[in-house]
Amino acid sequence: MVALVTNGEARFCLRVRPPQDGEAVAEAVEELVEHLERCLDAPVTWWDRKATALPPVTVTLNLDPEAELPRDGFRVNAEPASIRFTACTPTGMYHAVCALLEEAFGVRWLWPGELGTVTPRARECSFPQGERVVTPDWAWRRLWTGGAFWREDDAFLAELRVRHVSPATLRALRRWQRRQRLEGLTIADGHRWAQICSALDYGGSHPEYFALVGGKRDNVFFNGKHRNQPCTSHPEVIAMTARHLIAQFRARPELDGFSLAVNDGLGFCECENCSRLDEAIVSEADSGLDATTNEDAHGGPSRVITDRMFRFANAVAEQVAEVFPDKLLLFLVYSVYRNPPVATRLHPNVLAQFCIRTWAHADEALFEQELGIMAQLGESAERLGIYDYYINGRNGTLPRGFARVAHRSLPAYHERGYRYFATQSGLDFATNGFAYYLTARALWATSTVFDDLLGDYCESGFGPAAPAVKRYLLAFMERWETVGPGDTENPVELAIALYPEPWRTARREELAEALAASDGVEQRRVAFLREGRDYLDRFCEASLAVKALIEAGLPPRPAPGQSADAWLAEATAWCRRQPEALVRQAVDARRNLLDWVDAHTDGYWISAMWFDYSRTQREPWLGGLMDAVEEAMR
Repeated sequence: MVALVTNGEARFCLRVRPPQDGEAVAEAVEELVEHLERCLDAPVTWWDRKATALPPVTVTLNLDPEAELPRDGFRVNAEPASIRFTACTPTGMYHAVCALLEEAFGVRWLWPGELGTVTPRARECSFPQGERVVTPDWAWRRLWTGGAFWREDDAFLAELRVRHVSPATLRALRRWQRRQRLEGLTIADGHRWAQICSALDYGGSHPEYFALVGGKRDNVFFNGKHRNQPCTSHPEVIAMTARHLIAQFRARPELDGFSLAVNDGLGFCECENCSRLDEAIVSEADSGLDATTNEDAHGGPSRVITDRMFRFANAVAEQVAEVFPDKLLLFLVYSVYRNPPVATRLHPNVLAQFCIRTWAHADEALFEQELGIMAQLGESAERLGIYDYYINGRNGTLPRGFARVAHRSLPAYHERGYRYFATQSGLDFATNGFAYYLTARALWATSTVFDDLLGDYCESGFGPAAPAVKRYLLAFMERWETVGPGDTENPVELAIALYPEPWRTARREELAEALAASDGVEQRRVAFLREGRDYLDRFCEASLAVKALIEAGLPPRPAPGQSADAWLAEATAWCRRQPEALVRQAVDARRNLLDWVDAHTDGYWISAMWFDYSRTQREPWLGGLMDAVEEAMR
C-alpha cells in the first residue's frame, strides 16, 4: 500500500500534467482539491519543480489524449513514491479522481447535496500498489430519462415549471450523478416523436404523416406525449425523421445518440402499407407492463407491430448513417412492439432499448420469462439496452425495497449482452436512495457485492447508527421480496397490503434507535430517512381513510359506460348523504399527505413530480376522486 496520510499528516503532493492544459481537467482538479482539503482540514501541497523538499509521494493527474484507453476509463500506476492516474479525456480523469477519493480517503456521495456527502477526517489513508486499467461494465449508465414526461414537458422542465424545484436542487442531483460516474455516453433519450413531428407543426399541412386510426388521421394535437403516432411506412415521415436527427447531430456534436422513439401509448397506424408489415399474431404478452407504466393503455389484445417498427428505425438509420456513420439511434422496444421481431434485424446503429420492470423481479417466474424475451431480442439487435421503471408503475412513489432484486437483475442483463441502461428516477432519496446508489455502483462494476455495499453505505453514512439503519433498509427489501407488489394496479391498496401499521411501527422503532445512537451529521442523516418514513405513514393513513369511504359505498371508479364527470358527480352526491365525520376523516388524511408533499418538494425526500404523476395518471382515489370529495365538503 502507498501511504498518503499517516497520523493525520499528509505525505503527498499533487501534480497535473501537462501543466499547460490544466484547464481541460479543471472539474476533476477542483473536485479533488475541494474534498481533500475537507478531509485533511488543511490546504493541499502542490508539486513544484523548483522545490527543494517535497512530500514523499507524488499524486499525478496525467491527461494523455494518445493513451489507448476508453474515454470514460483510466489507468493507475501506484508505486511507493508515486501514484499516476492517466486518462485520455477529462471525463476519464474525473472518474479517476472520484475513485481516488473513495478508495483512499473514504469519501462517499450517498445522495445529492451536502448532507449526503461523506468526507471523513483523514487519519490513516493509503492506496493499493500496482497497475490497473479501470473501465465501466456498462457503456451508458443513466438514472434519469429525457423526452416527453409530463405531457409535452421533459422531466427536468416539469420539475422546474410544474413543481417549482429549484435549479440548485437539480444541479446538485446532476453533480451526484456525475460523482457516481454515471452517463458514459450522451444520448437524448425518451419519447421524442412530438419533438420530431409535432401535430402543432404538421397536423394541418400534412395529415398523412400521422397514424390512420379508425379510418381517420390522428393529426389533431393531443398533449405532446400521447396519440398523434406516425405513419411509419410513409417515405416522407422516414425522410423528415432522418433530417431531424442529422440536424441534431450537426448542431450538438457532443451527442452520441438521439431517440426516435414514437409517442407513448397506443393508437398506431392502420393504413394498408403499415399493416401489411405486421406479424399475423395477436399478443397480450405486454399487458402487465402497459397496465403499470402506461397511463394511455387501453388493454386487451393488440397486433404485434415489432417488425413494422424495426423497419421504420432501420430506414431512418440508413439515411442518418450516410452522414453520421458512428452516431446511435435509440429506439424503445415497448408495448405492442416489445415481442421479438419475426423477420427484421435492427441496423447496427440502432440501440434497442428494452422496457422492463426490474422492481417486479422478486417474482421468479416473471424474471425468467423476461430474461427469455431479452435473449430472443439479442438475436435481432446488435446494440442492446434497458429502459427501466424504478419510480413508475403500480408502486408509484412509495418506498420500494427492490435494491437486492436489482442487484440480482443487473448482472443477468449484462450477461445477455445488454450494455446500455437508463431508468425513470426521481428525487426520492429518503425513501429509495439506496436502490439508486446500488444501481450506480453496479452499472460501473457488475461484480459489486451486495452485502459489502450495504454495509459500507450504512457504516460510512450513519456511524454508530449503522446497525439500526441496516435493519431498517433490509426490512423494506424483505417485505418487498416476500409480500411484493402483488397483482393490484392500485397504489392505495398496495400501500395498505404491503405496509400495515404494525410493520410501520417496527420501522419507527428502528429509526428511533438510530437517532439515539448517533449525533451530529450522522444523526441528521437518520432524520433524513425518517422524513421518508413519515411520507409513508401519511400515504398509508390517507389510503386507509379513503378505502374506508369506498367500503362504505363511495363509487371507486366509473360504472361501465359512465363518463368521468358523471362518476364524480355521483361520488360527491354520495358524500353529501353521509355522516360528515366519516368523509371529513378521509379529506383531512389526504390533505395532510398533500400538504406534507408540498412542504417537501424542493429537496431529496421524495419526488413530488412523480407523486403528482402517479396520483393523477395512475391513482384516481387519491387524485380526482378525492379532489371532488374535498370540494364537496367545502
